[in-house]
Amino acid sequence: MKRINFLMLMFIFCVGSVLSVNAKITTEDPSAVKNEIEKLLKDHDLKLEEDVVTNVLLTLNDDKELVVLLIECENKDVRAYIKSRLNYRKIKSSMESKFENFVMPVRIKA
Repeated sequence: MKRINFLMLMFIFCVGSVLSVNAKITTEDPSAVKNEIEKLLKDHDLKLEEDVVTNVLLTLNDDKELVVLLIECENKDVRAYIKSRLNYRKIKSSMESKFENFVMPVRIKA
């Protein structure tokens, strides 16, 4: 009888452990942050002769604010525009904590 009680207790403990681990996994839409960044960069008033494609190195701080680390672009106006629109802007979506920094390609149409 003691053995059956012990086995039942161990079974309940194992099932409870598995369920608690699965409850912590969130399925955040990975494109949600991308969509928010696209909205922030919409409707520019830059005078460009051609489309500008650049990579932007970003990170999220503890307050869910975007921090621009690097903009790979030679055009100073585009760099200033991206930095002013993204730097320290709060976003609603979250990303997995394993991504400290991430690169986002940005296209600004002329």
